[in-house]
Amino acid sequence: MAKQTESEGFQWLEVDLSDVRFLVRKHLRLLILAPILGFVLAALASFLVKPVFTANATVFIRPNFDQDFQLEGASSKLEDDDSLRSMQETLVSDTIVLGMVDRLGLRNDPDFLGEGVDPEPLSDAALLRKIRDRYSTDLVPTTRLVELTVRDFSAERAPEIARTLIDEFLVHLRDDRNDKEIELRQTLLLQARKALAEALEAERKLENFRSENPGLFVEQDSSVFQERLLQQGSALNEANAEVSRLAGMLSALSEIDPESEPIRVFQILSNRNSEYLSELMTMRASAKADLAVARKRFTVRHPDYLDAANRLDEVEATLRVYAGEMKSSVQSEYAAAKQKAEKLNETLTALQGDLVGVKFGSAEFRGLKDEIDRTWNTHSRLQQKIMDLDLDPEVKPTFATVMNKPVVPDRKSSPRRSFWAVGGTILGGLTALGWILFRHRKGLPFTSNEQVADLLNLPPVAEIEVPVEGDFAYRSARVEQSQGMLNLLLSLRDARVIQVASIHASTGAGVLAWVIAKLSALRGSQSLLISFSYQAITNPQIQPSGNPNLSVLELPASLLLDPESFRRGLTTTLADHDRVFIDTTRLSESQARLTIAGLAQKTIIAVAEEGPSTRGEFESYLRQCVSAGIFSNSVVYLREAAPPRLKMEPPKVLSLPKLRHRNLRPNSKRGRKIRAAS
Repeated sequence: MAKQTESEGFQWLEVDLSDVRFLVRKHLRLLILAPILGFVLAALASFLVKPVFTANATVFIRPNFDQDFQLEGASSKLEDDDSLRSMQETLVSDTIVLGMVDRLGLRNDPDFLGEGVDPEPLSDAALLRKIRDRYSTDLVPTTRLVELTVRDFSAERAPEIARTLIDEFLVHLRDDRNDKEIELRQTLLLQARKALAEALEAERKLENFRSENPGLFVEQDSSVFQERLLQQGSALNEANAEVSRLAGMLSALSEIDPESEPIRVFQILSNRNSEYLSELMTMRASAKADLAVARKRFTVRHPDYLDAANRLDEVEATLRVYAGEMKSSVQSEYAAAKQKAEKLNETLTALQGDLVGVKFGSAEFRGLKDEIDRTWNTHSRLQQKIMDLDLDPEVKPTFATVMNKPVVPDRKSSPRRSFWAVGGTILGGLTALGWILFRHRKGLPFTSNEQVADLLNLPPVAEIEVPVEGDFAYRSARVEQSQGMLNLLLSLRDARVIQVASIHASTGAGVLAWVIAKLSALRGSQSLLISFSYQAITNPQIQPSGNPNLSVLELPASLLLDPESFRRGLTTTLADHDRVFIDTTRLSESQARLTIAGLAQKTIIAVAEEGPSTRGEFESYLRQCVSAGIFSNSVVYLREAAPPRLKMEPPKVLSLPKLRHRNLRPNSKRGRKIRAAS
């Protein structure tokens, strides 16, 4: 089992099957009574809560309804979906709900509000807080249907509220549409007057322009200038690209010396490599190969070696000269390209000035003419819209249609007693589980010996059953007869000072200490059992126990405040006894137990199954032992023994002679014998 992790407020529990059995057995009454109590309380509450009735209605929203509502059409499917969701929310908006309440006169109705009428009428905000959650809408997927749900305390009033909400919704949309129509007509009239004034002003400007420029050919074709501009612009772009390319090469060659790095010059100007350079590189490679062969065959002063070296030097010199020439040619090309670009730029500027002079007049004329056409077209469109509004002013479009009218419900929708009962049962069970978790927030006790081996990493040396009921003699006799006592005694055969410890005071651990000391005395060892008490003991003395080899000594717990004095006394005691057993099961301080464990040769830690001590406390104590350098611990697993079954003997039945009616006669021979026997 995984180790438990502790936190300051709550320790999360990792349980196994034995822990579940322990928790169920320990809290069985709570686990049964809490759900039953939750069930009863929920059932009673369901009878006390005021019943609620639900009425439903379905409204169909007409496609493209916003064309009438907004006086302009929707342009996309997304806008139509947004309009549907807007209508869904508008159907139960605050304005519609307040209009319904005022129309039906429900503002101060106690049955509608669910409580007594206040002396003063409720404000709109307070009223909405009380009834807002009673009304909801839902958009049916992939349809244009909006489902309206109304909940109310009256079955007859619920459908009436649904119908009134729909009517208020339609009236609200129509009123809003009419207001927008009036506002739009006024806006269109103002825009039409403004467009007419702009059109007249544009015609006046055109007449003035013609009178001021009588010799201007406004229809002159400017395609020649445009073609020349395109050609010059293309040539200028090519020249600028060439200048940029050469400038990049010069920037790369500026830090390279052709005398020292001719190969890098050739690499940068790779697109300019010629056949001559290829021949030079071939000659250089051949000269290097010849020099390498001569270096292997001759010395450095041999004529053949010198000849090969001279040929390589000549080729290298030729390459350096050629690299310098190529670098100089790039500089020359850059200067020529730059000069060409400047000339092309000047030519293009002159052409642009000529074209502007030619097109300025025609552009101004066309601009005035286009302005006249635009303003007159705008005025015509506005006039047409005004005529459309005036032709049919009484049209009342139908934005929505009721497809499913609300009906009076025949049964209440809430509270549902079955749901309340199940919820109360679940809540009661969760409450019980929460209390159990809070009760065991510090951890669980050990419920099986496997947990001891897994968590403490100390397999129990013995499992001993300790009776819970009975006097001390009976319990010690049962512990003495336990099957695990032999294994425990074998683990202690080489120790003289033995400590029996437990985290909390445990009578079972105390009985175990007495039995171990008793069995040791029966084997012929002079034994002493030391126990501690928090009561004041003025003159502790060794007392006999009824066994000649076993003595007992009860010491005050305050004696452990001076561990050195106790150690000296223990050394003196060992001189008179073969074995000393120290019972620390009644000590509550872990430091006192650690003091005794440091003096003992063997420590027996009694772990009671389902006892008061938690796993975390045992783990903490063992960590303290390891920190103090104590590694002589063993674990004994104490299990509660079942009480013995009493054998009930059947009562003895007194056998009487079988009587018959004739034997009851007093003077008969049989009757006289019966009287004599009695």
